[in-house]
Amino acid sequence: MDEKDFGILLYWTRAPGIGGKIKQKMEDFVVEEMPLEFTEGDAFTALFVEKRGLDTFETTQRIAKALGLKRRAVAYAGMKDRYAITKQWFSVPGRANIEKIEESGLRVLEHRPIGEPIHLGELAGNRFAVTIRGIKISLRETDERLRVLINEIEQRGIPNFFGPQRFGANRPVTHRVGRKIIKGDFDGAVFDYLALDFEGETEDARSARRRLAGEKDYKRALEYFPRGMAYERMLLTVLAEGGGSIQALRALPLGLAKLFIDAYQSYIFNLALSRFLEGKETITNFPAHVTGYKTSLGKGEFDHCVRKVLEEESVTEEDFFVQKMPELAQKGAIRSAMIYPKIAFSTASGSATLRFELKKGSYATTVIREITKD
Repeated sequence: MDEKDFGILLYWTRAPGIGGKIKQKMEDFVVEEMPLEFTEGDAFTALFVEKRGLDTFETTQRIAKALGLKRRAVAYAGMKDRYAITKQWFSVPGRANIEKIEESGLRVLEHRPIGEPIHLGELAGNRFAVTIRGIKISLRETDERLRVLINEIEQRGIPNFFGPQRFGANRPVTHRVGRKIIKGDFDGAVFDYLALDFEGETEDARSARRRLAGEKDYKRALEYFPRGMAYERMLLTVLAEGGGSIQALRALPLGLAKLFIDAYQSYIFNLALSRFLEGKETITNFPAHVTGYKTSLGKGEFDHCVRKVLEEESVTEEDFFVQKMPELAQKGAIRSAMIYPKIAFSTASGSATLRFELKKGSYATTVIREITKD
C-alpha cells in the first residue's frame, strides 16, 4: 500500500522513527469514542457498544436485525475501523432489548434513554491505545526516539492527513470510485468497486474480482462472488436484474455511498496539503478547505495548491453537487491543517504502546506513521 495513492507525499517530523507495525493483533488498536452531551428524554436509547472485527455498517446491520428494525433506524456518530477493538455509541428508537443485541455477538457496555437520535459527527473526539510491534532497535533507543518525536510533534504538530482507513485499509478503492462518480462515470464507478483487485483481500475475493474483470457478466458473477461480499452482492443483484449503475449504487447503505465522495475529497485535501508543506520547516496552523460544491477558494498558498489538484483531476467544485445522485452531494468543509496531540507511551522489548486523544475527524494512523516512519 503506497501512501502516494492517498495523496500523502511526506513526513513532517525530522527525527528518525522507531519502525514496527500496527494491527498485528486485534487488541493492538483500541478506540473509544468521546461523545457530546446527549439530549434528555426517552424516545430513543443510546448504546455504547464494543465491536471487534466489524465495520460500522456491519454493526448497524447486526443491531437492526437483533431488534427487528430497518438498518437506517440505527444511528451512529462516527465511522470506525473494522480491524480494531472499538467502543462506539449508537442509538435506536424506543427501548432496546440489550440481551438480543448481545446475542448477535456485540457487547453493550452502557445504555441510557435519550431524547433524540445520535447524528453523524456529533462526537467530541476519540481516545486511542495503539501498540506497535516488531520494533528492531533496542529498548533504550526506542525510548529515546519516542521522547524526541513526541516533543517535536507537540511543538511543530503534524499534518492532519486523512488516514488510509478513509480509502479502504486493505482495498484502497473508495476514492477511485468517488472520482468516477464525481465525473459522472457511474458505470465505471460500479465496475471499479466490484472488479478492482488488491493484495489485501482473501484469494477467494481476489479471484472473483479478476473473473468479473475478464468476463464482465454481472448475472453470472452472482453465482461465484462469496456470500461474505455483501455490498458487492447488493450491486450485482440490481445489475443482474437489468438495473442501471445509479440504481445499483442506491442499493448500498447511503453512508457507504457517501463515503466514496468523502474519500475523493480526502485525496484532494491530502495531496494539496502535501504540496503546500513541501520544503517548509515550520508553519502556523490554519483552517484548510475540504473541497465541495459550496467551497469558495481564496488567494492563499494552500488554496492555490487545491486549485492545481482540481485542474489536474479535471474536476470543479460544482461537480461535487452530483446532479444525477444529489443525495451524495458534498458542500465541503473546513479542516484544521495541523494537529498537536499529547502522547503518552510505554515500551517493552520489541514493542511500544501509545495513548492519545484526537478531535473528531483526525486519524490515529496519521500520528502513528510519523512515529514509525516504516
